[in-house]
Amino acid sequence: GAEKAKDTGNKLFQEGKIEDSERWFSKAIWLVEESGKVNAPDSLKAILHSNRAYARLQLEHWSSAEGDCSEALKLNSKNPKALYRRALARKGLNQFQGALEDVKHLLPLLDSQNNAQALKLKEELESKLGIAPLVNGSDNEKAPAKASPSRPVEPVATPAEPLRPELQRPSSAPAEQPPSPSSGSSLARPSASARALAATPSIPSSSPKNSMEMLR
Repeated sequence: GAEKAKDTGNKLFQEGKIEDSERWFSKAIWLVEESGKVNAPDSLKAILHSNRAYARLQLEHWSSAEGDCSEALKLNSKNPKALYRRALARKGLNQFQGALEDVKHLLPLLDSQNNAQALKLKEELESKLGIAPLVNGSDNEKAPAKASPSRPVEPVATPAEPLRPELQRPSSAPAEQPPSPSSGSSLARPSASARALAATPSIPSSSPKNSMEMLR
């Protein structure tokens, strides 16, 4: 039945056989949604779609993973795993705004002990979108400085008599040279490997790290 197919998919996933796992979840979904042979509750259907989405994330099948998560959320709109996994799928599709919306809906469903990965993902998405982090509940942006009231410029007194020739000679000290563009600056450029690592989308590992990533 569907429960046995789900358990088989979970077992294969834990063994690292992701493609086989995805096929067994697909079989279970077919049994409960299309075969007409099994009358399964919506909770089981949501779990099957969420689990298959997790397998598809490992395979980098972003679009189909997003679709599975959306199906799971139709059955249970407050499914934290489906929200988190759809955010990852949308990130893989470069749909950063949609992914950020999923994370914002997810965070209120998590306690402080299980929200570390969601918060990290939120920071990554905000960085992609160019959103400044919040400090004390407000945007971390400096307010424009108020212009100080202008004061009347006092006239500069001119010398009573012309300067003597010896005082008009240019100084022998060489003028200060501006710093060379090639000299070291206070901001070091990141290496090519660091830039490549930053551009690489994060993908959850095959081994679940916490309760939000584990299969059910």
